[in-house]
Amino acid sequence: LTQSADVGAQLRAGFRYLDLRAGWNGTAWCVHHAEVGVPMRVVLADLAAFVKRHRGEFVVAQVSHLDGAPPGARARLVDALKTSLKRALRGHLVPVRVAGDGSLRANDTIGEMVARDERVLVVFGDGDYAAEDARARDAAAADDDDEDAFLWPPRTLHNGWANTDDPEALSRFATEQTIRFNAGGGGFGEPGSLFKLSWTLTAQTATVLESVLPGRPKSLRELDAAGARPSLAPFAERVADAGCLASNILSVDFAVASDAVRAARLMNALRRDELGKRKERCGLEFRAANVPATTGDAARKRA
Repeated sequence: LTQSADVGAQLRAGFRYLDLRAGWNGTAWCVHHAEVGVPMRVVLADLAAFVKRHRGEFVVAQVSHLDGAPPGARARLVDALKTSLKRALRGHLVPVRVAGDGSLRANDTIGEMVARDERVLVVFGDGDYAAEDARARDAAAADDDDEDAFLWPPRTLHNGWANTDDPEALSRFATEQTIRFNAGGGGFGEPGSLFKLSWTLTAQTATVLESVLPGRPKSLRELDAAGARPSLAPFAERVADAGCLASNILSVDFAVASDAVRAARLMNALRRDELGKRKERCGLEFRAANVPATTGDAARKRA
């Protein structure tokens, strides 16, 4: 629903983060977002083929939601999905690293992980990103120590999601999140976590009702094209000019038509010494009072 290209095409276009909402359709796990998509086995085959062909590339894949499985069979079906993930990506998965205090240790450089052929980091969970709830859920759902040694828990990623259909509100939200990210230098609330900024517009009730009016977006694709897509590159340029990074991961809808790869490259091109010369508040102008409430931690995110 929110992408126009298959996973293989997205990877070949330069995208290195996959948001995979998994749902059980009665016979197989499939990706989904309001509509049922292709089977997970197809996605995993595309991902496995890419990492085998491109030995220097690194990918983060997030498998979440896990909807639709009957309660009595859910544990068995989820275990089967875990097994298929680990089998398809065997030899390339980043093992879960946890410090003595229980915090995650996702702090190796990409170069270090690629050198060890640890080139796919899989985050696996049900899509709830509240850190305090995640610990309890992860503990309750954990299998044997070795079972999930290569599947990182949901708290690995802190999701920044504006939950708005207004491009200006999205920019304000992203600005304040960027300022916080650069001030703290890491994820919010969970030691060792990574921060993902979702540069996406979300249809609200009014968006749907007003879609019948002339000139209003009629679909998520039109909503993205009218607002999120054209505002990303200018935002990234401002952030990079200030010597800052917007996030660890940038997530967008309709990826291949976006400027997300260019935006990521702008910020990835910053040298370490440039990151030490950040302007106050990254030289960005919006104030926190104008930013929508942060709903990303406890909300269900977009693909």
